[in-house]
Amino acid sequence: MNIRHKLLGACTICNELVIGYAKDEEKQLKQRTQEEEPPLTVASLGDLKHGCAIHSLAALLAETATAPAWNSRPVEHRHCSPTGLEMPPPLQKHIQSFGPTKIAQHTYQNLTDACEGAIVLCATRIQQEQLDDAEKKNNKHKETLRHCGIDLDLLQDTQVPLDMVSLHPLPRIDEIDTLVDSDPRAACFRQVENGMLIRMALLSLLLGKA
Repeated sequence: MNIRHKLLGACTICNELVIGYAKDEEKQLKQRTQEEEPPLTVASLGDLKHGCAIHSLAALLAETATAPAWNSRPVEHRHCSPTGLEMPPPLQKHIQSFGPTKIAQHTYQNLTDACEGAIVLCATRIQQEQLDDAEKKNNKHKETLRHCGIDLDLLQDTQVPLDMVSLHPLPRIDEIDTLVDSDPRAACFRQVENGMLIRMALLSLLLGKA
């Protein structure tokens, strides 16, 4: 930009104005981008009361959402479970304490609705060995299959994203139809293999053999 003006330092003043304007535009663009960016949505189903893997995942998501490197992207955790096997309220309160504005938790009765827009679906079996007599009498496993079973009909539903990844820490009972195994979104076996390799690496590190 060429400027001719009798005022001494006119070029410097103009440059400062231009740079200031550019910084304001960049700041506003960044703010709009953060506001428009959809949350990282994870749906969890099954025995959310006793499932240790689900509890660890929920805590990890909460810590990740508040990490500086995450660039303030919000996290939405959706819970879908049989009655009486919901995510423990103390754990939900702990998760929410990481950042009320960055972490959202919602409870769903219908798994298809919970999966709408989700990028990950994490399932866990009913922990039969953890159930008390009343829970066993109510047969929570059959309730899970009725309301929260994962099958091809679910994955092929138009509400379910085509790139949603389905996870399960295994072992499973029959909360996941075996026909789902051939779907590229089913990653439970890769998940278990990767978990085994990570545990091997950690043990090797702890034993000084790494």
